Amino acid sequence: MNRWKVIFRYALVLALGVVIGLIGSHVALKHRLTRIMRDRPGAQREMLMRHLTRQLELTKPQQREIERIVNARLETLAELRERQRPEIRAIFQRSADEMKAHLTSEQQQKLERMMSRLSERSGQQRGLKPGRNPRYSDAESGLDSRSGRE
Repeated sequence: MNRWKVIFRYALVLALGVVIGLIGSHVALKHRLTRIMRDRPGAQREMLMRHLTRQLELTKPQQREIERIVNARLETLAELRERQRPEIRAIFQRSADEMKAHLTSEQQQKLERMMSRLSERSGQQRGLKPGRNPRYSDAESGLDSRSGRE
């Protein structure tokens, strides 16, 4: 009987360790993805360069050239997102307008608040409002945002 209790306790501790590990991994991944989305140019560049450097075993001169290319592409993508932003905003607004026809006035107000928060977050991601992480510089600057090196 005591032997089964000991086995059960060890199994319980093991299961709790697995669950805590999974939760911790999920939280860490969510935090990293949130940071990448919030600090788009700097975080994307940093993550991409780290990945390319490791996987391709880039030398320092190669890293400088590849980073120049990555910076140019991230800048191009940012410009594309900016050009498409009004169209995306219009699509969201049309969807909200269609939804309102099926909602009560209270639900419509809640939807408006949700849309407002979404718009505010979008502005924060673009760095238009307070809250942007100052650790990262613009992708096109060519500087390592933490050290200030080129």
